[in-house]
Amino acid sequence: MAKSARASTRKEAKRNIRAKVFDPVALERTERLSQKLLEIAAQAKPQPPVSSNSMDVDQENTNKSNAEEGRLSLPLCPPTSPLRIYSALHVPPSFLEWSSDDSGSEEEEEFYMQLGLVVPSAEEDEEDYEMSC
Repeated sequence: MAKSARASTRKEAKRNIRAKVFDPVALERTERLSQKLLEIAAQAKPQPPVSSNSMDVDQENTNKSNAEEGRLSLPLCPPTSPLRIYSALHVPPSFLEWSSDDSGSEEEEEFYMQLGLVVPSAEEDEEDYEMSC
């Protein structure tokens, strides 16, 4: 399809306006922002206020004083027990024990289907269809 004669003229006019009006404004804005950033970077960082409630405790001194007083120094947090992860799916007992038997039980097939690893065979689909009719 042919383009109008004014299309290229309009595009050129837009390019000229962008170059004459918007580009200098964007450059000035960028310069102002960079000046502000340089001023902020040149300023010294303010020191955080030191509160009178905070205590600086030296661990070695605490252990020595506890030993002198005959107390035991215990860790702040008791050791945690290992995490136990429970499965949302029922895992067949045959998976927990190794066996060389290749025969799959219905339980194993169900497990694989829940994981999305096995697609029901066409025979099973026909049986399900016959049962539903």
